[in-house]
Amino acid sequence: MLYSLIPGKMERADGIEEYWKQSTGPDPERLRQVLERQLPGYLRKRVSQLIEGAGNAAEMSSS
Repeated sequence: MLYSLIPGKMERADGIEEYWKQSTGPDPERLRQVLERQLPGYLRKRVSQLIEGAGNAAEMSSS
């Protein structure tokens, strides 16, 4: 996610996000810590979506 703040690294950020979705997923607690920082709106929204997605994945795996 934070890679997307570096010019020319958006593709890398997208790759990391895809990896998370296909593997164990991101750590929601770490992402919540990221939201405590000043971020552009688009990045704040993406981090929030990842947290939400991680919560849904955890619920599905515990069923």
